[in-house]
Amino acid sequence: ASNTVRYSGQVTPVTIQAGQTTAVTLLLQEVNAPPPFENAAPRILSLVASPGTVAPGGQVALQATADDPNASDTLTYAWTASTGSFSAASSLSTAWTAPASAGPVVLTLTVTDSKGASAALSVTVTVSTGTGSAAVNVTVNTWPQVAGVTALPSSVAVGQATAGAAVASDADADSLSYEWTASCAGTWTNATSASSSFTPSAQPSGGTCTLTVVASDGRGGQGQGSLGIYVGPGTSGRFPPEVVESSQSSASVPASGGTVVFRVKAQDAQGSALGFTWATSAGTLGTATSTATTSEVLWTAPSCLPSGNPLTVTATSTNALGLST
Repeated sequence: ASNTVRYSGQVTPVTIQAGQTTAVTLLLQEVNAPPPFENAAPRILSLVASPGTVAPGGQVALQATADDPNASDTLTYAWTASTGSFSAASSLSTAWTAPASAGPVVLTLTVTDSKGASAALSVTVTVSTGTGSAAVNVTVNTWPQVAGVTALPSSVAVGQATAGAAVASDADADSLSYEWTASCAGTWTNATSASSSFTPSAQPSGGTCTLTVVASDGRGGQGQGSLGIYVGPGTSGRFPPEVVESSQSSASVPASGGTVVFRVKAQDAQGSALGFTWATSAGTLGTATSTATTSEVLWTAPSCLPSGNPLTVTATSTNALGLST
């Protein structure tokens, strides 16, 4: 709508001198963040197949009921089978015509809401040329549900990475796999994990890029979640990490075999996760323990230190842009 503030920003202080041109770069931030993704998957309440055994060419009447916790969602229905045909494959009530060949056939109903969440229920019927009875085996698979999608930061420049995370669950406790995609050009890291990283390579039309994750349960069930982020043009304002704190457990060099714990904390102006490496001019370094902003390592003193050689232990912090301090 007109006269509505969508982006805002400021830069201070700015000094302008006579006879000179001052370059000012503003990165405007979106005033209202994109709304969080919320949805609840539909539920299949019942599925009745009659009869459970049918002759070739015969018909099985199918009747199902389903609902959705979100009253505003619109449900669609899809009946599928490896063989045979449905009289109304997109209705809750339908009839399935058996094929000419005998054997068990799995009939599956999939209910999908208008936000992409689905539920499925299957029933096995038997096509038989003889007479007798058959047991109907019903298998149930509740599809996984994506409960949330986040990206930090949610506003990035071209070439800047954003860390994506998905929260998904499966009522059947099935192991979930993930697949991330984006509506704009860019590259993914760990695109098959719940936590991933995306770096846009070009600014999309309108500035909005949609990140989508699909969680699969390995039994045909899928849940989907999406989040829109803002991608702005690349800027020249790229900065290396800044070390904000460093410490050591002892100020003096211990005797041969003694240990000292060195710690460092850094921050990144672009908001990306940091990596750390350690080096020493003498002695031995253990395996470093690091987070997105901190790192510590255990140093063991050498058996001897030549005179005149200063002892140094160095920590290097590197951000997602490859800049180091």
